[in-house]
Amino acid sequence: MSRPLRIEYAGAWYHIMNRGAARQHIYLQPAHRRLFLALLGELQERFGIETHAYCLMDNHYHLLLHTPRGQLSRGMRHLNGLYTQRFNRCEQRDGPLFRGRYKAILMEVDTYLLQVSRYIHRNPLEAGLTETLDAYHWSSYPAYVGAAQPELWLQCQQILSMAGGCSKQYRRFVEQMGEQEVDTFYERQHLKPILGGETFIAQAMQNLDADHVEVADVRRVQVPPTVAQIVDAVATSYDVKPQALTGGCRPRGELTTARNLAMWLCQVRSGLTLCEVAEAFGLGHYTSVSTAIGQVKRGLQNDAKLRERLAVVQRDLVNRRP
Repeated sequence: MSRPLRIEYAGAWYHIMNRGAARQHIYLQPAHRRLFLALLGELQERFGIETHAYCLMDNHYHLLLHTPRGQLSRGMRHLNGLYTQRFNRCEQRDGPLFRGRYKAILMEVDTYLLQVSRYIHRNPLEAGLTETLDAYHWSSYPAYVGAAQPELWLQCQQILSMAGGCSKQYRRFVEQMGEQEVDTFYERQHLKPILGGETFIAQAMQNLDADHVEVADVRRVQVPPTVAQIVDAVATSYDVKPQALTGGCRPRGELTTARNLAMWLCQVRSGLTLCEVAEAFGLGHYTSVSTAIGQVKRGLQNDAKLRERLAVVQRDLVNRRP
């Protein structure tokens, strides 16, 4: 059997699915689902992969991912491989957990992103696992409609903006029945690897070689934010001059938090190494960056005000995209 076609390039959007081998359950207890979500959250920090929606069913999962720097295969190998190892260790079993690598459907984002997010979020309702989508805890839908605190790594802004900009409008959109074209696409026994119009599909396939799974970019790549954009967004949020964050001198008080947040964003959103961040912020050694990033991670777990500040900066960075 030939391997499924995978088209990978920087800036691509995907609907990712995988199912348990022999349709077995891949989550046997809530701790398994929490483990999977923790590993999913690592994709942004390690590979620059953004998660825009997710839904964990009993024997399969759905993810809506954006890959500004590519690296889908590496990220999914990390997610599926580590989860399988830890699941097997926990359950004292061995062997494969999933029936295959994963299914990746390349999407034409402007036309189908909103519709695919609805398809993903409606899965528990269609499968009879819940009477109301708000009550299904293992989906990103409650975070989208304000019924739960979103994970720090969950990116909701773009889909919400496409739905009109607020949770109420997105809720109304999801509660409606799906569009016939998208429903028909997913009802096929063998799903096609691309969901898009004829022009998008032709562009995606034109450079594809049968022996390769990567193709050149077929649309405008949404590049990661630059250091200057991140520093400016953080400085605007804290009402300070950008130079105050990158001058190399040791800041105090709230200015320390601002600089640490900017350094953390440079690693997570722009993919800079610790040494590159240290150079950009005028620091003598990368260990200072590592310490600062560790403080931000702990702060985001315990400080609601810092999480709110981060959300403001993230929205600003989205608006700064060309």
